[in-house]
Amino acid sequence: MFVMTNLVLWMTILTGQIERSGTDLLGRPIVQPETPGAAEGVKPRKIYFSDLQFVVETEPDGLCADSNRITEKQIADPKVELNSDSRVVRKAGKNSVQFYALNVVFQKIGFDNSHYQFSVLDGVVPDTAPHGMRIRRQQGNFIYIYYLDQTFKLQLSQAPVYSFTAIEKRGSCTIKHSVNLFADRSGYYFPAD
Repeated sequence: MFVMTNLVLWMTILTGQIERSGTDLLGRPIVQPETPGAAEGVKPRKIYFSDLQFVVETEPDGLCADSNRITEKQIADPKVELNSDSRVVRKAGKNSVQFYALNVVFQKIGFDNSHYQFSVLDGVVPDTAPHGMRIRRQQGNFIYIYYLDQTFKLQLSQAPVYSFTAIEKRGSCTIKHSVNLFADRSGYYFPAD
């Protein structure tokens, strides 16, 4: 046991001296990459990207006063886009998105008349999104849309068009939302930077 302890201690000291000297036992230099994954030939992680367009037809159940009608327009420039080489351009910098980016155009027609445009970066949805909308992505291209206290699970790799219905209680009115979702350019892309 004493011999084994001394052997381990001797190996630890020897290894420490080798690492400090920068050479191996034969005197060859030890070359280590500066950061893990920085070795040549390692490609950067792909980012999931999709353009989502929502067209929502709103229809009141019965009579609703005009004061319950929503008419607004909130448009923000996209924070990410695909360039001509099909690479994701992160306009807000390299660290603005690591895993997924969605450009969303949301238009309501019918009883309501409103238009929203925003980007979702790694699950962060801006406050300007209508009805407290949230969007999350999971592996396998699954998108979870939280809209009007309901959750809709979609797999964008299977079909580029989805439709679902949500009901909103707005004051004394009940408003039916017929939601049509169109997905374009969904997939994994290398970053441009």
